[in-house]
Amino acid sequence: MLKLTLEKGRSFERQAEAAGKFLAKLLEEAVREGWIRIYAYPRPDSVITAAALYAAAASAGARPIVGVSIDPPRRIDVPTVLIGYGSLDYGTVDVDAPLAAFAPEIRSSPPPNSIYVDGDSSNPGLLGAALIQVGGLYFRRDVLGLVLAGIHYGGKMDKVGKVYGVDSLVVSSILESRVLGEIKVLTSLKAYKPTEYSTCRSIGVTVNPYYPGLTGYPEECAHLLAAAGLERLASKRLEELDDDDLKSLVRTVVAAIQDTAGVEVDVKDYIGGFMVSRAGKPSDYRMLADALVYSMEWSRSIEPLLAAASGYDDEIPILERLLEWGAPRMAKAVEEARPVRLRAIPWLRAYVVNSDLPQLFLRRALRITGKLEEEAVIVYEDEGKYIVSAFQIEEALGYGQLKRLKNAKAVEGDGIFLKVRGRS
Repeated sequence: MLKLTLEKGRSFERQAEAAGKFLAKLLEEAVREGWIRIYAYPRPDSVITAAALYAAAASAGARPIVGVSIDPPRRIDVPTVLIGYGSLDYGTVDVDAPLAAFAPEIRSSPPPNSIYVDGDSSNPGLLGAALIQVGGLYFRRDVLGLVLAGIHYGGKMDKVGKVYGVDSLVVSSILESRVLGEIKVLTSLKAYKPTEYSTCRSIGVTVNPYYPGLTGYPEECAHLLAAAGLERLASKRLEELDDDDLKSLVRTVVAAIQDTAGVEVDVKDYIGGFMVSRAGKPSDYRMLADALVYSMEWSRSIEPLLAAASGYDDEIPILERLLEWGAPRMAKAVEEARPVRLRAIPWLRAYVVNSDLPQLFLRRALRITGKLEEEAVIVYEDEGKYIVSAFQIEEALGYGQLKRLKNAKAVEGDGIFLKVRGRS
């Protein structure tokens, strides 16, 4: 049994190497056993981390089985990896196979034949640190691409793209490896396809900013820029803009949002750094992160994520197109959102939206335009109850709050979507 805490410093490599060696042995046993079980706590970074491990295990010849659950399994009888669980309660009699657990903070001691890895990191950062030490078969483009995507949701990257803690070491290792080709961190307006689309088209399919008159309508963007004397920027790619042009563009976009929505916004919400590459798909790892998460909410299952992990080059462009398809439909869905009272959680503000767009997608739209409180969620109505995504609960209320609500019987179900009682 081994408990490792990964922090930046002289002991990082030694600790990460120990984690990597244990994980390599676990994967080797999984290949001999025929399969490996992977459980992820229902947070975006945990689930994307599970997909990265899924891709690594499958490439090694094991059969990975992935589950998304608020609580981990009670017994460990096959090689198992747990991702995102801060509280584990396993004794010697509960563990009959190798067990590895990764979470930013684990408030437990591991039983024999187990390793718990926590530290100043996100879930994908912790797993990435171990996989990089294993190297070889597990140091693959699809695996590392998913790690980079997960880091965007892991809480160790700020609004302007700076990465902190162990995640910064993992990102540096990935960038230096060239496994993902030529990658750079682009500081620009937070719009998708910055290396491929024109400025206005890129803004038109983005998820940040969520301004109904701009998002999804490139012609409105062009008109806005022309009115500000910036028409020459409309057809340029975002990466081609110099600092002065970028600042002018951001000021114009933010001013338009403030005038239209009547809400004060922070420029940092609209400008930031994100990793892009010209070496095949995807080119923008922030876009990949959102595409993976929103696709799970669209389908209400983990299947699109696992399909993307299995067919990285073929499936990712399909998920990215979902974002482009959804952007023009944002304005109507946001406009029609109406407040409701959740009987089981009366203190939590909720808004009903009659739309098949992802809930996290819509929540961020309402938040950025000042129409939704920070501790509030989007729900869908279903026969007197309301459906809410676990991803929203965690983003709105903080790490681990989902488990607290389940223990209090305030939510029903498990996995990515849950039910909450309404007025009746």
